[in-house]
Amino acid sequence: SSSSSSSSSSMGGGPSSSICHAPQTCPLGPNEGVGSQPGEDDGNRVHRPRADLVLRGPGEAHPTFTAEELAVSCKPNAPTSGTLGCPHYARGCKIRAPCCRKMYVCRLCHDSDVDRTCSAKLDTYSVTEMLCMHCQTLQPVGKHCQVCYSDLGLAAQPQSQHTTQDTVRPNRHTANDRTHAVLGKYYCNVCKLWDNSLDREIYHCPYCNVCRVGKGLGVDYRHCMRCNCCVEMREGVTHRCISQVLEGNCPICADTLRFSTADLKGLPCGHTMHLECYRQYRAYSYTCPICLKTMDDMRDYFSRLDQAAAHSPVPNMFRNTRSRIYCNDCGDTSVVQYHMLYHKCPKSACGSYNTRVLDTMVLPPGEEAEDGTSNGSGSGGGGGGVQTAGE
Repeated sequence: SSSSSSSSSSMGGGPSSSICHAPQTCPLGPNEGVGSQPGEDDGNRVHRPRADLVLRGPGEAHPTFTAEELAVSCKPNAPTSGTLGCPHYARGCKIRAPCCRKMYVCRLCHDSDVDRTCSAKLDTYSVTEMLCMHCQTLQPVGKHCQVCYSDLGLAAQPQSQHTTQDTVRPNRHTANDRTHAVLGKYYCNVCKLWDNSLDREIYHCPYCNVCRVGKGLGVDYRHCMRCNCCVEMREGVTHRCISQVLEGNCPICADTLRFSTADLKGLPCGHTMHLECYRQYRAYSYTCPICLKTMDDMRDYFSRLDQAAAHSPVPNMFRNTRSRIYCNDCGDTSVVQYHMLYHKCPKSACGSYNTRVLDTMVLPPGEEAEDGTSNGSGSGGGGGGVQTAGE
């Protein structure tokens, strides 16, 4: 998150086109721990996990998966070679999607899989099964692998309602063994989120009901109850409330904001968009695409427009012409001297060129306009603004 009135982004890396349940280059081997039914062709055979600890109903068969689904997946470009995970997260498990019943490392891997059999995005709140990539055991979701944890001679700890960041207590086993038991140094039992990344901290906001990047509420973020979003507490960050501001979509790319994994940009007017969308949009416009207010401090730019207006006097044929303008920044309507290029808000506290012309009028001889000038006043230049469509 960045800038004035910033909102934290939902936890995760940016969308990726790679499918993370497919085999990846990993020192552990693409099919380590995969069991298969004997006598079947290698290209079509189905595979079972080494163990299935999920309690199933009477007559419910144990699930089978493809080799790609059970394959060990490593996080590319991770600081440590062989780090399990996907392009979005470092974690030691895969989750079973409740919609298509397939294995993926994370919800983003599921949503970016163009070959998946379901059309809906993965609902992480409804995930109930996970596969430990260390021992290939299918089991109920949790911070620890029940088998790896049991192998250490420890009883599995009950999962808290929200998040945990504890580690397995040291014992006679090696640090690598203990690492296998903990599938994610950060784990949220609400969002079903595991993460072993070393370059970011995560917290769960109970009001947003989503995990976000940051140290936590009251530390570097606070939750605005009116906007229903998390706002940075960094010095210099201002926040303008707009009710349920993250409930809509980004005005540039139309993607959702509340569960976005990309950084968000809060504008001075209170509206929000993706940071990358803002950067691309800002290259050719300085006004909010929703309310048309200026998105940045434009005083230097407006000063240059003052100079341009001063060097572009109004021709004599337009001296009796006035423009009725609306200022997008202060919201006032004014009557100013017509100008071919610029119309500036006459309010001393505003002075914005972010205006639009509502209509133009020609004053009869001797009539005084609403701006207090007559047709013989000889006022020129004066003020301007961005032209509107059809102006």
